Amino acid sequence: MDGGLVGYNANGDIEQSFASGDIGGKIGGGLVGINGDTRTGEGVVNQCYATGAVKSQRFLGGLIGDSDPGVISHCYSIGKVGMGEEAGGLMGDVFYQYEFDHSYWDITTSGREQGAGKGNVEGVTGLTDAELKSALPDGFDPQVWGQGANINNGYPYLLANPPPKNAPGKARH
Repeated sequence: MDGGLVGYNANGDIEQSFASGDIGGKIGGGLVGINGDTRTGEGVVNQCYATGAVKSQRFLGGLIGDSDPGVISHCYSIGKVGMGEEAGGLMGDVFYQYEFDHSYWDITTSGREQGAGKGNVEGVTGLTDAELKSALPDGFDPQVWGQGANINNGYPYLLANPPPKNAPGKARH
């Protein structure tokens, strides 16, 4: 299980974080490989994003690869999601009960029309690249999120955790 930030989040909270590196392996997500565990509790991912490509063998998603019970709130992903078993723009496999709130994936850059490779992602919205760059997505608090053409290549970023100047998502001058 490979994730841009965390490989396995059994029952923790991941908040105001982002990952920008490319991911490979057996199970992969742009931010988290596996989120939640039916035995120990739900994994929570809140106010996060991922920009790297995901090229795993199965259960691959722009944000989360595989999931058990969990919550994803106010998140997005833009990375290219490769071909594989159960590949989705935001989630690979939604195996168990999941709660989504104001979460998005970029249809254009991910190459994926569906939010999940398998399972129900009600509450997840696919946006085009132009839509995601034109304004903060619905539900994103402007006191938490910023957006500017010269920061993070025009994509939303976290005010308290801005991308570094040389981040892959940042526009080059």
